[in-house]
Amino acid sequence: MTKEIQEITIFNALRDLCGLKNQDIAAWLKVSIDTVKSWSSHRTKVPDRVVRKLSLLREDQLKAFHEEESRVKVQSKKLHAPDVIELKLQDVDSKPFSSRRYWPCTNAHLRVLAMVIAKYPDLKFKIVAQTDP
Repeated sequence: MTKEIQEITIFNALRDLCGLKNQDIAAWLKVSIDTVKSWSSHRTKVPDRVVRKLSLLREDQLKAFHEEESRVKVQSKKLHAPDVIELKLQDVDSKPFSSRRYWPCTNAHLRVLAMVIAKYPDLKFKIVAQTDP
């Protein structure tokens, strides 16, 4: 039995790397879910501005990962087992947690936190909702 290999486009790769669902992208870019599905299935060409926005989001996620990773490194040195490190998840309805970063959806920020958790499998984490500053 042969399995058909699906072509991965830049759009699909970036969407998946960013941890977004089609619904997230539709809401963020204010387009219909059918539009996003047509991009995803190669029926319609993805506008360059969309690829650029996803690329910038991924860059921001990587920057946020490195910042969060540095914070976790410092905090982990102060821990006594079985202490837990809290990771704050920004709700899209809350204010941006920094003047330069705003997540288009919760899944975008959740992807960053998941990367941190994966980097430190021996530490214990708790994801909590961020309260507005």
